[in-house]
Amino acid sequence: MATPTPSSKQTTGPSNTMTPGSFANHLATAFSPLPTGTSGPRSVPSPAHLSGAHQSKAGKSPFNPTGLHSSPIATSNPPSNPSINFDSPNAAVALGLNLGSIGSLDVSLAGGSIVGAGHPRSDEERKEKLENILSILRTKPGRISEEGVERIAKRTGLECLLDEIGGRTLSIAGSAVLVDVGFKSNVVEHVALTLPTSSDAVNAHAPKGAAILQEDLTAPPGVSSISTTLAKFGDNLERLARLDKLSTAELSCYEAISGVYTSLQKIFEHEKDATKRSLDAASCEANSRAEREVLCKKSGRPMMHAGRRVGLSLQYWMDRRLVSAVGKKPPSADVDSTTSGSENSAYSDGAKPQLWSMTIECEASPAELYPPIRVSESWVSEKISKSQAEDDLFGAPENNVTDWLEPSNTVMPVASGQGDAMAIDSGTNTHKLPDIRFIARLEPPIVVPLQTAVEVYATVGISIPPESFRPTTFDGLVLPPDASEGPVQQGATRELKRQRVVVAYRENGDAMERRHTNTVYAQKQDFGRVIDEIPFSHPKQLVTILSTLRQFALVGSILHHSLPIDHTSLSQSNAPSPDPLVTPNKSTVDEELAALLSDTPPSPTQPIDPLPIDITLNTQPIPRISLTFPLNDQVAYLTLEISHNADIAIVEQNILAIKPNEASGAAGKHKQLTAENLKRALEITEDIGLFVEFVRQRLA
Repeated sequence: MATPTPSSKQTTGPSNTMTPGSFANHLATAFSPLPTGTSGPRSVPSPAHLSGAHQSKAGKSPFNPTGLHSSPIATSNPPSNPSINFDSPNAAVALGLNLGSIGSLDVSLAGGSIVGAGHPRSDEERKEKLENILSILRTKPGRISEEGVERIAKRTGLECLLDEIGGRTLSIAGSAVLVDVGFKSNVVEHVALTLPTSSDAVNAHAPKGAAILQEDLTAPPGVSSISTTLAKFGDNLERLARLDKLSTAELSCYEAISGVYTSLQKIFEHEKDATKRSLDAASCEANSRAEREVLCKKSGRPMMHAGRRVGLSLQYWMDRRLVSAVGKKPPSADVDSTTSGSENSAYSDGAKPQLWSMTIECEASPAELYPPIRVSESWVSEKISKSQAEDDLFGAPENNVTDWLEPSNTVMPVASGQGDAMAIDSGTNTHKLPDIRFIARLEPPIVVPLQTAVEVYATVGISIPPESFRPTTFDGLVLPPDASEGPVQQGATRELKRQRVVVAYRENGDAMERRHTNTVYAQKQDFGRVIDEIPFSHPKQLVTILSTLRQFALVGSILHHSLPIDHTSLSQSNAPSPDPLVTPNKSTVDEELAALLSDTPPSPTQPIDPLPIDITLNTQPIPRISLTFPLNDQVAYLTLEISHNADIAIVEQNILAIKPNEASGAAGKHKQLTAENLKRALEITEDIGLFVEFVRQRLA
């Protein structure tokens, strides 16, 4: 290639603006790899020379069919001492620029001009990029302030109006909801929630919703408002806004949700009263135990505007639900005070037990694809239950079932002159079904085998979404792999090893740390699916699938308790918090189990070898967990099955056949240990490590 030579044409003249020549000189001085004043290995033609040299070609360019147009580069003063070659992309590289592609343009620097352009972004690409930006912005809700609250409200699509009469009150309004937030010196003083177009049944719960919103906007003691985020307030306001956007003058989603709550609450009270009559306990304890029984074994516990969540939620499972039932102080009778339960007294660290629930909402959905919502409080009959024999000729008379009803369809008027495929009256097309359906969002999501997910979705009348068919395994979703694991070949057994610390007790009652090395083997890996939301058309569909959700909630709990995610080194500086265990100096099994999560601090002990515990997991056809561990110079084993409704059954074990250690005085305790005791210990602890230490205290 011929090396271009400097242009001999020099144009001088006064100029009040920076010319391309002076601009190039500045670039040469700032970015030239050679010392200033040193000539480069090759010269660069001036823009004026290039313009003249390519004048004939420019007129014939397919990008310029009308001839040569005037250009600032062609008419301005050329550089007197250029030292950057714009005829090559190397100049851009020297400047640290990457102009190969700017946005959707394909840029070439030949002649200092754009010679081609790529395809512009499609609407789908722009929409996807915008959604990604919005999702990032949502993760940064801002801090508590008047401007922050207004920004969150506008982001949800609600209108804002600031009233400065008698103070500063920010009114956040939709078509059917109004939230008033009162400020003083950028601190929230009060919050009011009203639904002007809704019935008294809906507005009866509004004060509890307002209290939740005010709690979201109140900084914890000792913390400044500017240091507290609006994340929870934004989530609750977004939940209200979604229902508001779907509501119309003829159809209120708030009324539809309230009707579902009324029916579920009737069932809950009926089942709680029936359970209390079957319990032999004091009134206060019977009420608490009955509520837990209905929550975890029957139709669940509906909660409207409870805890830190605005809206309706149906609670169906509780972590370690039997802990307070074996001697701890019973929880508060005010079960509506929190969505996480009020069982703080049953836990030594003050942490609330985890609750599994589903938030019931509405979402847009074509009526021709899925049955739409119905606004009714008559989802269940007034007598609540009926004999199973009424539906089944061979049903036992003593087995009662819920007497569900089918409310009539809720219809909306069709605008004049508009037809609709889902019109009720095909002749006049005066009414149509709403394009809205119920949906339950699971908190937390449940991991189930793929076949189970197919059955759950079939129960509510839909097929499993195509995106659910992913090469993810059940054990991989419940226990995510970590860096210590190597790649697992298809069909091979996955092995996951983690260490933890539990608390055991000596004969004198002193607590001591016990180290375990737990190894999980997933022999027959099963495909898994995370269920996070389930559409439904009738509340009975939710009640039907509760038993399956409880089953795998318990499976996940046992695995999480036994193999904590935080598996850092067990050195004294960063050892995980020890899990408390039962004391051995109690007379009965229940009294020993009553010491679960004791706040007695363990005494320092000499380091001993960790106790190895092997755990084998199978999910088909029924979730089964097998464990082996050393006991009195033998290998103890036990296999348990977790069936529907989280019922535990021990299918095989040799623990009771192992002779106790006579020297430790465990012979007397061994006589009290039965297969039912082993099952109860598993139900209470929901933890393999705690169960193993319980057995060792009884027999070792």
